[in-house]
Amino acid sequence: EDFNNSLIYQTKAIDIFREHKINKRLCIALLNTGFNYYSHGRLDTALKLYNEAEPIFDEINMAIGKAYTIGNRALVYWKKGAYVKAEQDLLKAINMLKPLGDQFGMADYHNQLGSIYLEQNKIEETISHTQRSIEMSKSLGLKEQIRDAYLLLSKLYAKDENYEEALKYQTQYIVYKDSIQNKEQTKKIADVRTNFEVNLREKEIDLLEKR
Repeated sequence: EDFNNSLIYQTKAIDIFREHKINKRLCIALLNTGFNYYSHGRLDTALKLYNEAEPIFDEINMAIGKAYTIGNRALVYWKKGAYVKAEQDLLKAINMLKPLGDQFGMADYHNQLGSIYLEQNKIEETISHTQRSIEMSKSLGLKEQIRDAYLLLSKLYAKDENYEEALKYQTQYIVYKDSIQNKEQTKKIADVRTNFEVNLREKEIDLLEKR
């Protein structure tokens, strides 16, 4: 979560890949750095990096990279208020990922489409894409995508004043949210325990060496 330092190293990597014409690594680095900028609200820079990455993915014939570039760039268009372009490109990205069998990307982009349609009060479209995301995510056990989809449906039904349905999806959202947080907490505890045991062994070794 250290944006400034990650950006320094991503930029250095991009410069090296450009200099040595390592195109496969270059376009992947451009894609990842573009998403980093997007996540921190630097939309114009993200767009510039995505536009540079797309023709390189074409050149090396890496369809999955191009699909993610188009899909992620669509999110930039969305934040800039270009809804039609965002919708078109997300649908294009989903169609490109379908023959590649990348259900993770498809599930995520269906969720993003749901959010775009919700902002425009397109109820049926929101439900349709969000439900597709839930189906794909459940088949793969993608808890974060399921959590986000349930939150979206909860907001939709609350907006439509269907509070019974809103509560149902809000409850399911909380279940998945808590499940993810518990898993993360368990990992943190395990990491602390591992570090403690490593430090303890190091002290024992130091003591033995002194003896």
